[in-house]
Amino acid sequence: MTNQETSAHSLNEYMKLSNNEFNEEEINCIIKNIFIADEYVKEESNNHDYSIQPLWNKDTVHNSKTAELAKQYFSTTVANKIGTYNREVDIEYSATKGFVFNTPCKYIHFNEYASGSDDSRDYVASMWFVSSELAWKKGQKENAYMYLGYALHPLQDKEAHGQIDRGEKYPAHTYIVGSNRHHADDETDWEWTNSNRNELKKVPGSRARYNATVSVTKTWLAKYSKIFT
Repeated sequence: MTNQETSAHSLNEYMKLSNNEFNEEEINCIIKNIFIADEYVKEESNNHDYSIQPLWNKDTVHNSKTAELAKQYFSTTVANKIGTYNREVDIEYSATKGFVFNTPCKYIHFNEYASGSDDSRDYVASMWFVSSELAWKKGQKENAYMYLGYALHPLQDKEAHGQIDRGEKYPAHTYIVGSNRHHADDETDWEWTNSNRNELKKVPGSRARYNATVSVTKTWLAKYSKIFT
């Protein structure tokens, strides 16, 4: 199977599970965005301290929980790598760096599109899933684990951040008066007020958003445990 055929296969599988349809222009756009973000990050990351915020309740999803779930499908060593790379997205592609350098990496964590059903996080995830499968086919196992960990991150953020500040130039879930959105990364007690998924209400004991994150993470780990053979 050629690289192009592998990419097409991976994208088709992604679309089947995510119920999203991507046209060629959208795919090319998100590839360009990722490359631009990567260039800025590599150039600037050694010169600045961005005080990266630990997300999803102090890393319990972006790292340790992802690694824990991955151990159901991979060896402990590989699972820990996937968890570490999952967390790395908040360092190498942080929304803060996106604000400072006006790069598209902020839309890895928040939805770039102000309206409609498209979500930039789906596009980013699909590109990293494709990269993971291609790396595996080439025998680049470490890169395959890295891109899998990366790909899970924006899908996890879809559950955490919902559609907060969608389409905004500087999206964030920081505290503002009259809003509960600063609880977006809390595992327990906070759920969306309605289907717009841009504001939270207190529901004591509820873990619906967290459970949804666990579910989507397990879905893709299970799929790639079959690819990585």
